[in-house]
Amino acid sequence: MRLAVVWLGMCFVMLAMGCGSSGPATYPVQGEVHFDGRPVADGTMTLIPQSPQARTVVARIVDGKYATEVTAGEWTVNIQAVRETGPVNPVLREAPREQFIPAKYNGDSKLQMTVPSEQKEFNYDLEP
Repeated sequence: MRLAVVWLGMCFVMLAMGCGSSGPATYPVQGEVHFDGRPVADGTMTLIPQSPQARTVVARIVDGKYATEVTAGEWTVNIQAVRETGPVNPVLREAPREQFIPAKYNGDSKLQMTVPSEQKEFNYDLEP
């Protein structure tokens, strides 16, 4: 009986150790992405942390909208989207595509986001 009580006690301690916070607090971020006045139909937003402790976050853009969660801090925002530029190539079985969002919004992005913020949405109106 005594062994059973000790065993149950150890199980309870192990269970309690597994409960609780699994990492830093996260904050929801959402918004809209437009390019040349129109919603980006399908793309990605990559949020790159300025803190080495945080991890890069990728959010899908669908019909001009995105939503994700990030930890507190400063983030560089990279936005990418591709579009088909011609008919499907029968040999490759896919259409040619181009990245149509300029590099100033992705590889050379200066877009920033600070979280947490009183701002509820982070909207981006990108110009060619």
